[in-house]
Amino acid sequence: MRRQKPLITAHRGLSGRYPENTLLAFSQALEFSPDFIETDLWRTKDGVLVCIHDENLKRTTDREGDVPDMLFEEVRQARCAEGEKVPSLQEALDVIGGAATLSIEIKMADIEDQVVATVRAHPTMRLRCTIDSFNSDVVRRARSLAPELAGEWITSPGQPLEGQSAVEAVLRALQVNATVLSVAHGATTEDLVYQAHLRGLAVCAWTVNDEARMLELAGMSVDRITTDRCDLAASLLRR
Repeated sequence: MRRQKPLITAHRGLSGRYPENTLLAFSQALEFSPDFIETDLWRTKDGVLVCIHDENLKRTTDREGDVPDMLFEEVRQARCAEGEKVPSLQEALDVIGGAATLSIEIKMADIEDQVVATVRAHPTMRLRCTIDSFNSDVVRRARSLAPELAGEWITSPGQPLEGQSAVEAVLRALQVNATVLSVAHGATTEDLVYQAHLRGLAVCAWTVNDEARMLELAGMSVDRITTDRCDLAASLLRR
Protein backbone atom coordinates (compact mmCIF):
# COMPACT_ATOMS: atom_id res chain seq x y z
CA MET A 1 0.00 0.00 0.00
CA ARG A 2 2.93 2.37 0.68
CA ARG A 3 4.14 4.41 -2.28
CA GLN A 4 7.01 6.87 -2.70
CA LYS A 5 4.92 9.61 -4.26
CA PRO A 6 1.20 10.20 -3.90
CA LEU A 7 -1.15 10.09 -6.85
CA ILE A 8 -2.65 13.43 -7.87
CA THR A 9 -6.36 14.24 -7.98
CA ALA A 10 -7.42 17.40 -9.82
CA HIS A 11 -10.12 18.84 -7.56
CA ARG A 12 -13.12 19.79 -9.72
CA GLY A 13 -10.65 19.84 -12.59
CA LEU A 14 -7.93 22.48 -12.65
CA SER A 15 -10.20 24.61 -10.49
CA GLY A 16 -7.46 26.88 -9.18
CA ARG A 17 -7.19 28.42 -12.65
CA TYR A 18 -10.46 27.66 -14.44
CA PRO A 19 -14.15 27.57 -13.46
CA GLU A 20 -14.70 24.51 -11.31
CA ASN A 21 -16.54 21.43 -12.53
CA THR A 22 -16.61 22.55 -16.15
CA LEU A 23 -15.40 20.82 -19.28
CA LEU A 24 -12.76 23.54 -19.56
CA ALA A 25 -11.42 22.77 -16.08
CA PHE A 26 -11.42 19.03 -16.83
CA SER A 27 -9.69 19.34 -20.19
CA GLN A 28 -7.08 21.76 -18.87
CA ALA A 29 -6.35 19.44 -15.96
CA LEU A 30 -5.60 16.66 -18.45
CA GLU A 31 -2.71 18.75 -19.79
CA PHE A 32 -0.86 17.87 -16.56
CA SER A 33 -1.74 14.16 -16.59
CA PRO A 34 -3.40 13.85 -13.18
CA ASP A 35 -4.12 10.35 -12.03
CA PHE A 36 -7.66 11.36 -11.04
CA ILE A 37 -10.09 14.18 -11.81
CA GLU A 38 -12.70 14.85 -9.14
CA THR A 39 -16.21 16.13 -9.75
CA ASP A 40 -19.43 16.58 -7.76
CA LEU A 41 -22.78 15.24 -8.84
CA TRP A 42 -26.42 16.23 -8.54
CA ARG A 43 -29.46 15.13 -10.54
CA THR A 44 -31.90 17.47 -12.24
CA LYS A 45 -35.69 17.27 -11.93
CA ASP A 46 -35.89 15.41 -15.24
CA GLY A 47 -33.21 12.90 -14.28
CA VAL A 48 -29.97 14.20 -15.81
CA LEU A 49 -26.78 13.80 -13.78
CA VAL A 50 -24.84 17.08 -13.73
CA CYS A 51 -21.41 18.12 -12.48
CA ILE A 52 -21.77 20.89 -9.92
CA HIS A 53 -20.71 21.18 -6.28
CA ASP A 54 -23.54 23.19 -4.75
CA GLU A 55 -27.20 22.29 -4.73
CA ASN A 56 -27.93 25.86 -5.89
CA LEU A 57 -26.54 27.49 -9.03
CA LYS A 58 -25.86 30.84 -7.36
CA ARG A 59 -22.19 30.57 -6.33
CA THR A 60 -20.78 29.18 -9.56
CA THR A 61 -23.10 30.52 -12.27
CA ASP A 62 -24.98 33.67 -13.27
CA ARG A 63 -28.33 32.22 -12.18
CA GLU A 64 -30.06 30.92 -9.08
CA GLY A 65 -32.13 27.82 -8.44
CA ASP A 66 -31.82 24.43 -6.79
CA VAL A 67 -30.59 21.90 -9.32
CA PRO A 68 -32.87 19.03 -8.15
CA ASP A 69 -35.89 21.29 -8.75
CA MET A 70 -34.83 22.36 -12.24
CA LEU A 71 -34.98 20.77 -15.68
CA PHE A 72 -31.68 20.07 -17.38
CA GLU A 73 -32.52 22.60 -20.08
CA GLU A 74 -32.92 25.27 -17.39
CA VAL A 75 -29.60 24.37 -15.77
CA ARG A 76 -27.91 24.59 -19.18
CA GLN A 77 -29.05 28.16 -19.60
CA ALA A 78 -26.82 29.17 -16.69
CA ARG A 79 -23.26 30.27 -17.41
CA CYS A 80 -20.21 29.72 -15.29
CA ALA A 81 -17.12 31.94 -15.60
CA GLU A 82 -15.64 32.15 -19.11
CA GLY A 83 -19.04 31.28 -20.55
CA GLU A 84 -18.84 27.63 -19.55
CA LYS A 85 -21.98 25.55 -19.06
CA VAL A 86 -22.76 23.10 -16.27
CA PRO A 87 -21.81 19.76 -17.85
CA SER A 88 -23.58 16.45 -17.59
CA LEU A 89 -21.79 13.40 -16.22
CA GLN A 90 -21.91 11.91 -19.71
CA GLU A 91 -20.04 14.91 -21.12
CA ALA A 92 -17.42 14.70 -18.37
CA LEU A 93 -16.84 11.03 -19.08
CA ASP A 94 -16.50 11.75 -22.80
CA VAL A 95 -13.99 14.58 -22.25
CA ILE A 96 -11.80 12.52 -19.93
CA GLY A 97 -12.08 9.53 -22.23
CA GLY A 98 -9.87 7.16 -20.27
CA ALA A 99 -7.01 9.65 -19.79
CA ALA A 100 -7.61 9.76 -16.01
CA THR A 101 -9.86 8.14 -13.43
CA LEU A 102 -12.96 10.18 -12.62
CA SER A 103 -13.60 10.51 -8.90
CA ILE A 104 -17.37 11.07 -8.63
CA GLU A 105 -18.57 12.65 -5.41
CA ILE A 106 -22.29 11.98 -5.08
CA LYS A 107 -23.97 14.91 -3.34
CA MET A 108 -27.51 13.50 -3.09
CA ALA A 109 -28.84 10.11 -2.06
CA ASP A 110 -30.64 7.53 -4.17
CA ILE A 111 -28.92 8.20 -7.48
CA GLU A 112 -26.25 5.52 -7.11
CA ASP A 113 -27.91 3.10 -9.51
CA GLN A 114 -28.07 5.72 -12.27
CA VAL A 115 -24.47 6.76 -11.69
CA VAL A 116 -23.29 3.16 -11.89
CA ALA A 117 -25.34 2.48 -15.03
CA THR A 118 -23.95 5.59 -16.74
CA VAL A 119 -20.38 4.67 -15.88
CA ARG A 120 -20.77 1.05 -16.94
CA ALA A 121 -22.19 2.08 -20.31
CA HIS A 122 -19.17 4.23 -21.18
CA PRO A 123 -16.64 2.53 -23.47
CA THR A 124 -13.47 4.01 -21.96
CA MET A 125 -14.47 4.97 -18.41
CA ARG A 126 -16.45 1.98 -17.17
CA LEU A 127 -13.54 0.80 -15.02
CA ARG A 128 -11.96 4.21 -14.54
CA CYS A 129 -14.29 5.80 -11.99
CA THR A 130 -14.59 5.86 -8.24
CA ILE A 131 -17.80 6.53 -6.29
CA ASP A 132 -17.30 8.90 -3.35
CA SER A 133 -19.47 10.53 -0.72
CA PHE A 134 -19.61 12.04 2.77
CA ASN A 135 -22.73 9.89 3.14
CA SER A 136 -21.53 6.47 4.20
CA ASP A 137 -24.81 4.85 3.06
CA VAL A 138 -24.19 6.13 -0.47
CA VAL A 139 -20.74 4.55 -0.48
CA ARG A 140 -22.13 1.27 0.86
CA ARG A 141 -24.88 1.11 -1.76
CA ALA A 142 -22.58 2.07 -4.62
CA ARG A 143 -20.03 -0.59 -3.66
CA SER A 144 -22.81 -3.17 -3.45
CA LEU A 145 -24.04 -2.22 -6.91
CA ALA A 146 -20.59 -1.97 -8.47
CA PRO A 147 -17.89 -3.86 -6.57
CA GLU A 148 -15.57 -3.36 -9.52
CA LEU A 149 -15.40 0.38 -8.76
CA ALA A 150 -13.43 1.83 -5.87
CA GLY A 151 -15.48 3.50 -3.16
CA GLU A 152 -14.29 6.52 -1.19
CA TRP A 153 -15.76 7.57 2.15
CA ILE A 154 -15.05 11.24 2.81
CA THR A 155 -14.75 12.67 6.31
CA SER A 156 -13.80 16.13 7.56
CA PRO A 157 -13.10 16.04 11.29
CA GLY A 158 -12.14 19.26 13.02
CA GLN A 159 -8.99 17.83 14.55
CA PRO A 160 -6.11 15.56 13.54
CA LEU A 161 -7.00 11.88 13.42
CA GLU A 162 -4.64 9.84 15.55
CA GLY A 163 -4.88 7.19 18.19
CA GLN A 164 -8.40 5.94 18.81
CA SER A 165 -9.99 8.50 16.48
CA ALA A 166 -7.79 7.28 13.63
CA VAL A 167 -8.75 3.67 14.25
CA GLU A 168 -12.45 4.56 14.43
CA ALA A 169 -12.33 6.45 11.12
CA VAL A 170 -10.57 3.56 9.40
CA LEU A 171 -12.98 0.98 10.80
CA ARG A 172 -16.00 3.01 9.75
CA ALA A 173 -14.66 3.25 6.20
CA LEU A 174 -14.15 -0.51 6.14
CA GLN A 175 -17.65 -1.11 7.51
CA VAL A 176 -19.18 0.57 4.44
CA ASN A 177 -16.82 -1.39 2.16
CA ALA A 178 -14.86 1.69 1.10
CA THR A 179 -11.47 1.17 -0.48
CA VAL A 180 -10.28 4.74 0.19
CA LEU A 181 -10.59 6.99 3.24
CA SER A 182 -10.62 10.62 2.11
CA VAL A 183 -9.70 13.08 4.86
CA ALA A 184 -9.28 16.84 5.11
CA HIS A 185 -5.54 17.34 4.89
CA GLY A 186 -5.39 19.11 8.25
CA ALA A 187 -6.74 15.96 9.90
CA THR A 188 -4.31 13.65 8.11
CA THR A 189 -1.58 12.26 10.35
CA GLU A 190 1.11 9.61 10.12
CA ASP A 191 -0.86 7.50 12.58
CA LEU A 192 -3.99 7.67 10.43
CA VAL A 193 -2.05 6.59 7.35
CA TYR A 194 -0.41 3.78 9.31
CA GLN A 195 -3.71 2.52 10.71
CA ALA A 196 -5.32 2.64 7.24
CA HIS A 197 -2.47 0.87 5.49
CA LEU A 198 -2.36 -1.76 8.24
CA ARG A 199 -5.92 -2.70 7.24
CA GLY A 200 -5.49 -2.42 3.46
CA LEU A 201 -7.18 0.97 3.10
CA ALA A 202 -5.80 3.82 0.99
CA VAL A 203 -5.77 7.43 2.21
CA CYS A 204 -6.53 10.55 0.17
CA ALA A 205 -5.85 13.98 1.68
CA TRP A 206 -7.86 16.98 0.50
CA THR A 207 -7.73 19.85 -0.57
CA VAL A 208 -4.00 20.65 -0.58
CA ASN A 209 -2.72 23.73 -2.41
CA ASP A 210 0.36 24.52 -0.32
CA GLU A 211 3.53 22.99 -1.73
CA ALA A 212 5.17 22.49 1.66
CA ARG A 213 2.12 20.60 2.89
CA MET A 214 2.10 18.45 -0.25
CA LEU A 215 5.66 17.36 0.51
CA GLU A 216 4.81 16.76 4.14
CA LEU A 217 1.90 14.52 3.19
CA ALA A 218 4.05 12.69 0.66
CA GLY A 219 6.47 12.00 3.50
CA MET A 220 3.62 10.36 5.42
CA SER A 221 3.07 7.95 2.49
CA VAL A 222 -0.39 9.34 1.76
CA ASP A 223 -1.70 7.52 -1.32
CA ARG A 224 -3.41 10.46 -3.01
CA ILE A 225 -3.46 14.24 -2.76
CA THR A 226 -6.45 16.25 -3.97
CA THR A 227 -5.61 19.76 -5.10
CA ASP A 228 -7.05 22.73 -6.97
CA ARG A 229 -3.64 23.11 -8.64
CA CYS A 230 -2.77 19.82 -10.25
CA ASP A 231 -0.25 21.79 -12.34
CA LEU A 232 1.75 22.71 -9.23
CA ALA A 233 1.36 19.24 -7.74
CA ALA A 234 2.65 17.61 -10.92
CA SER A 235 5.73 19.81 -11.06
CA LEU A 236 6.47 19.23 -7.37
CA LEU A 237 5.69 15.55 -6.88
CA ARG A 238 6.96 14.18 -10.19
CA ARG A 239 10.48 15.54 -10.08
